[in-house]
Amino acid sequence: MTTTTDTTMIGNGYSTHATESFAGPVPMEKVRELFDFQVEYKPLWVHSDDSRFNGTRLTNCQAIVRSDNGVFLNTVSKSHGLHQFSDVLIENLLKLIDASEDQLEVAGAGLLKNGAVGWVQVQAPSLLAGHGDVAPTLTLASSHDGSLATSYRMGMYRFICSNQIGALRGNSKNVFKLRHTANSSMNFSVARDTLGVMWKHSAEFNRDITQLIETSVINEEFDRIVNRLDPVLPSSATQSAQTRRKNRVETISRLYHEDDRVRSFNGTGWGVVQAFNTYGQHERPCRAKGNTGSVSRLGRTMNNYLSGAIALSDQKVVQAVLAEVSH
Repeated sequence: MTTTTDTTMIGNGYSTHATESFAGPVPMEKVRELFDFQVEYKPLWVHSDDSRFNGTRLTNCQAIVRSDNGVFLNTVSKSHGLHQFSDVLIENLLKLIDASEDQLEVAGAGLLKNGAVGWVQVQAPSLLAGHGDVAPTLTLASSHDGSLATSYRMGMYRFICSNQIGALRGNSKNVFKLRHTANSSMNFSVARDTLGVMWKHSAEFNRDITQLIETSVINEEFDRIVNRLDPVLPSSATQSAQTRRKNRVETISRLYHEDDRVRSFNGTGWGVVQAFNTYGQHERPCRAKGNTGSVSRLGRTMNNYLSGAIALSDQKVVQAVLAEVSH
């Protein structure tokens, strides 16, 4: 399968920005089709106006290119190890959770940066939380451009707004990483232990969400939380900076008080988390570069989720809620 767009995503019917959607879980054959290409090393040569170096082959580095369309993805050292997406995102997934293909609930899979980054996400819909609106997820990701180690990350997915949610507690056990070294190999026993096997530890997600739903937040506390996370700027700040902050605060407040995706939890800590989370993924300005705005927004959201940035942001909001709310 030759992919020519910067961002491609296949997803279930809840996926707002999917480029191809399915009524139910994504069929596994579609996931295999998406990752049906290999990457390979190619030698690098110096071509310059200086005849002393023109035509010299570099011996300490090599290029990574897609074998199906020849797209250049990265320059790496000789010690780099290739992780083919079909291996680390599909075969390892099946081994990691000890399941057959027809037992998987694939929520989405995608390619970013013309195939330099790949990911696949599975859900446990039988372990719903947050009044039946949130499912635990396991997301596998890898890259050929050096931006990501191969990683297996626990998190959550909220159906009403297609939001990716990071684990709400700062915990290294929420992610397992496998670096791109020449002799890297998957230790499934360690990976399962590190991840805690998501399906067996969904109670932690339920407990965190329930605590936030039961945490009452009055309007004055909400304002203090917003100011803690997005402090009032000094008078010396530029007018444009003041305007940007004003727009952010007004949008987050609108989401919290009025938006259908959030307002059902208005007055709770979970509502505050969802206001900030929804702003970051759906409302924060996004510059489209060569694609439609929705596709660029999807690419930004998934890059932020796969890197752990969304988890860190969600954890900061939770910390602010607990710090500012009266007990």
